[in-house]
Amino acid sequence: MKKSMPMGQEQPTIFLSHASADAEAARRLGDWLERVFPVRVFVSSIHKGAEWRGALIQTIRECSLAIVLATENSVEKSWVNLEIGAVLAAGKPLIPVCAGNMTPASLPATLEPLQACEYNNDNDRNRMLQQIGKELNRPPDVTRLNESPRLEIESQTWPSFTSRQEAVAHLQRIIAAAQRAGTELCVAGVANTDFFAPGAQALNRVLRTALDAGMKARFLFLDPDSKAAFLRHLSELNRLDTPAVIKGCLTTAARIKSEHQGALQIRVAQEMPCYICLNHTDVLYQPYFTTITGHESQAWLATGSVRQQMSDQFERLWGERWVLCDLGNVLINFDHKRISKGLLKYLPARKQNRSHQGEIHSFIFESRKGTSRNMELDRGRIDLPQICREFRDRFSARIDEAEFRQAWCSIFDDLKQDAINCLRRLKQLGLKVAICSNTNSAHWDSLCARFRDLEDFDQAFLSFRMHALKTDPDFFEQIARKTRRPCEEHLLIDDLDDNLEAARASGVKTIKVTGSVRCEDIEKLLLDSFWI
Repeated sequence: MKKSMPMGQEQPTIFLSHASADAEAARRLGDWLERVFPVRVFVSSIHKGAEWRGALIQTIRECSLAIVLATENSVEKSWVNLEIGAVLAAGKPLIPVCAGNMTPASLPATLEPLQACEYNNDNDRNRMLQQIGKELNRPPDVTRLNESPRLEIESQTWPSFTSRQEAVAHLQRIIAAAQRAGTELCVAGVANTDFFAPGAQALNRVLRTALDAGMKARFLFLDPDSKAAFLRHLSELNRLDTPAVIKGCLTTAARIKSEHQGALQIRVAQEMPCYICLNHTDVLYQPYFTTITGHESQAWLATGSVRQQMSDQFERLWGERWVLCDLGNVLINFDHKRISKGLLKYLPARKQNRSHQGEIHSFIFESRKGTSRNMELDRGRIDLPQICREFRDRFSARIDEAEFRQAWCSIFDDLKQDAINCLRRLKQLGLKVAICSNTNSAHWDSLCARFRDLEDFDQAFLSFRMHALKTDPDFFEQIARKTRRPCEEHLLIDDLDDNLEAARASGVKTIKVTGSVRCEDIEKLLLDSFWI
């Protein structure tokens, strides 16, 4: 098939006009026509410059007939209409071939008088071939007639509407299609009032019926406690209490979730830039059904790549939720005093007493100028060999680095199996689980060598790698940047109040462990937070 200007006219030429969005369909149609007829098909394309326009006009003058691929993408395009005008001005036969959602009855006035073909209609398609054969004075190759290609048209012009009633009708159709196909329904909105508000009986009933029939659904709400919800509340102060509306709709959604175990999932997000309702083929989307000024805003119904883009946006908003679990006294008990006890034997005999054991402990763990050697090691600012050298100098100890490391790593008991089992349970619920610890490379390497269970974690956020402790201002912001999720979508399980307070100050949810990890308490918090 020719895609450049024909230089001669050994064979008849068909000029094929189309929108750029339909280029692949035009190519497939042109290829087929070249197999059916001894003809060259020139598929038009937009180029800049007077030279190309002149050559295009020359091609139209020399062609035997023209075809316009009439779709919802092409009929309103100025370039396509210019080509149609040039064809008609040249007195050339023109055949509109309707594809996609376009039908002869919906053609614009300029094409109405012409004998149009509905490509997906077998009779119309055969009549088109007869008309082409008549204009070319060439019979079609009948052996090629059944090779007609499928013309897939992805609409680039979407129906829009502002009526809430019309939007609800489209939402009902999207739900019904998902139910019939056995696919998932995904909805993201500020409060999803059309499904869960007191006056939303119609959609609520349709949703319940679909869930009863086995459809799966995920609903995403704006977090009523988020900054975005608070700002909307300020903007709507005289008209609507957004956080209260969201909480009311969440309560209704949670009740429906409890009635349809496993069929409905609910989450809250920190931002809600647009409304999305999609199934496997279609999406209804808009900034919001009603703007904060109270005026209705426009919505669109789309398929194809736009639906895929909205699906990607939904998944970004849905995102991953992270459980951050401390190591010491949460996953594993430890005792720092074992270090000084283990190091004491390397001191001269006259210094191997309780007093010097206390001095060793102070040497490692007590602050000097606001920080201790252990804290500097946990921040990754110094290494264990440096502490070993300073220890030898300070206490006249006869110890090598391997012996020092052995004493250093003697602090840990075995892993708490109940805590490990709880975190595995959380992973089964679809959450990401990470270790979040103030620790150093020597301790971490030792634990990884001892316990294969640590390989089950999705990530490890460790102070010596991050060069910050949990109480440092940017620790949890660093984690948020690494997970690409807001701080509010993380939960810290820890035993120390200072760490928990720093996490809450960053927006991280927290739960304190005293003794054993109680999985039921964690799951209740996650349920109340709409994480699971």
